[in-house]
Amino acid sequence: MGNPGLAGVGGLIRHSLGRWVMGFMMNLGCATSPIAELKPLRQGLINAKERGVDNVIVELDAKLVLSWVRGKSTNMVLTNLIDDCRNLCLQFDTIIPKHTYREANKCADHLANLGAELPNSLVILTHSPPSIRKLLFEDIMGLSSPRTISALRMDD
Repeated sequence: MGNPGLAGVGGLIRHSLGRWVMGFMMNLGCATSPIAELKPLRQGLINAKERGVDNVIVELDAKLVLSWVRGKSTNMVLTNLIDDCRNLCLQFDTIIPKHTYREANKCADHLANLGAELPNSLVILTHSPPSIRKLLFEDIMGLSSPRTISALRMDD
């Protein structure tokens, strides 16, 4: 279930052209990686619903969490958190959960890093922090980032 460690979480809502709507960040303290993926998912869905968003594309870099939310498997320890996310998903007209690599989700990753430095409270961002604006622009422009992939070496 992932090694527990210090975890910050963050997320953002952008409209269909990629422009900032709002964001959030939070320090979870010590948490496992599934909790560090599920909690911002739940918070992002709550924020979207509160702002009247009806159609959502959710991008997560954790395939396991996506499978739990899609209902394909479950985790008994995290049942309440998973059920919260599933029930929130049902409240949208359209919701498309997608896997994305962390390198393609730099804005949320940046907010999570900022969140790790906060006290244990939720911070709602109505304006994008200056430190994220370059990342937002690069994402809107479709600039890609390399991803390092380890390869097996085959000795003769």
